[in-house]
Amino acid sequence: MKRGGFIFIVPLALLVLTSAGCVKEDESKPVYALIPKSVGHVYWAATEKGLRDAAAEEGVDGLFVGPETIDVARQVAIMEGLIARRVAGIAIAPNDPTAVVPVINRAVESGIPVVTLDSDAPDSKRLAYVGTVNTEAGKLAGELLAEYIDGEGTVAISTGGLGSLNLNERVAGFREAIAQYPGIEEVAFQTNNDDEEQATTVAESILSRFPNLTAFFGANASGGPGAARAVRQAGKVGQVTIVGFDDTPICLQFIKEGVIEATVAQRPREMGYRCVKILIQANRGLKPESEIIDTGVTVITADNVIQFLGTQDYTP
Repeated sequence: MKRGGFIFIVPLALLVLTSAGCVKEDESKPVYALIPKSVGHVYWAATEKGLRDAAAEEGVDGLFVGPETIDVARQVAIMEGLIARRVAGIAIAPNDPTAVVPVINRAVESGIPVVTLDSDAPDSKRLAYVGTVNTEAGKLAGELLAEYIDGEGTVAISTGGLGSLNLNERVAGFREAIAQYPGIEEVAFQTNNDDEEQATTVAESILSRFPNLTAFFGANASGGPGAARAVRQAGKVGQVTIVGFDDTPICLQFIKEGVIEATVAQRPREMGYRCVKILIQANRGLKPESEIIDTGVTVITADNVIQFLGTQDYTP
């Protein structure tokens, strides 16, 4: 992926073209922007809903704008455009925690408060991180999987991008948990670039190489459903255990059908909502309650999936 040669100042028209669900803004209102890792996945639609809900409550405008796919340079360029536009605040889910540090710092130094969500950039001047404590969530996923397979078997991991701090922390936590079980062996680790089609191809390849695989861990929203498609196609439902992450509609459907055993659901709507509230408070001279705002997780299985579908946490 090229990191150089991109345009730093993004015209307003380009910002509108790259946004998802963007509505016409009232120029008399302050604008609070949320930059997801990409706009092409249903997971991020929930953060947009939180952004919209909080903006409506506060009487401000919410701008949801990001790269179409995971693209570090594009994400930085979009943020440069928002700084030039002098928006009131920015929330960003960094695709690369190092690459965004300079642009986050420029925003803060120019008087624009910044928070991170979903994935952090701890070495930057951001006010706070809003989202899951991923190492602990990864441990939880590892403990769940170990329980399902009785502490024995071979495990494969499917994750998003190697530059994502949240996913790396999640995988580290998962590995820490399964390391407590001498009978569990990790045999494969592959990336899927947060793309469900690619996640399916990755899982098919793993099953081809390890036909007696015991379990999959999908560390991102695409990993679980991708593994589920591959397992179903191979006729191994009930033979290969799957623990995933996030509560996308397709993941919950696979849980209802018994293809995925469990998923660790984050609260992306809450992330988007809290980001706007914190940024508005910052412009009023108030600091966040903490540098790390833990939005929590929910474990979803066949026992509670129907109940979960009726809660506010589920925002498809």
